[in-house]
Amino acid sequence: MEKLNANFDFDGVDPELAWHLLDLHWNRQHHAFMVTYRPAFMRDMASGGPYFSRILLNAIYFGAAKFSPRLELRKVSTDVRTAGWQFRDRVRDLLGRALDYSNITTIQALLLMCNTLFALGDEPSAAWIYAGNAFRMIIDLGLHVDVTSRSNLRHLTDEDIEIRRRVFWAAFGKCTRRHHAWLDGVASPLTRIRVYSLMQVLC
Repeated sequence: MEKLNANFDFDGVDPELAWHLLDLHWNRQHHAFMVTYRPAFMRDMASGGPYFSRILLNAIYFGAAKFSPRLELRKVSTDVRTAGWQFRDRVRDLLGRALDYSNITTIQALLLMCNTLFALGDEPSAAWIYAGNAFRMIIDLGLHVDVTSRSNLRHLTDEDIEIRRRVFWAAFGKCTRRHHAWLDGVASPLTRIRVYSLMQVLC
């Protein structure tokens, strides 16, 4: 097992804890919010490929921690909303340079952070900032465009296309679900028009 673990980049986290959190992610959060593609992520986690990054890994850790009964993951043992705080801090540290250019794993990490913060009911403004950066990067990379219609993207493999589609539709689902939930409490028709205009730009 030690030899196997040596192939994976856990970003300094104890392998037993890392596998625990990854198992929670793949069996809980992943099915409700399929922004990641497990075969590509796990392969590249071992090989240093393009569909793995430490910022995405820590966003996964953070999102999975809320499902864990392990009290050592919580900053306050009685408050599940503090679970994974150390991974959130690590994402913040890694995010500085990651925002300098658009990257699929950064988008995935931002969407996972947004999803987790909303699920915890914690800091909705921060969640929207993560989402907004993810949406902008999606447009930068052209994930909202059908690759079959773009000659400069025809070099992409079937796996590349599948991952691009997953990321776009995860963002679309996040955008529409959160906007509709938020709009229920918004009285201004002008605000509604602005929000729907944003959705049209994204999609």
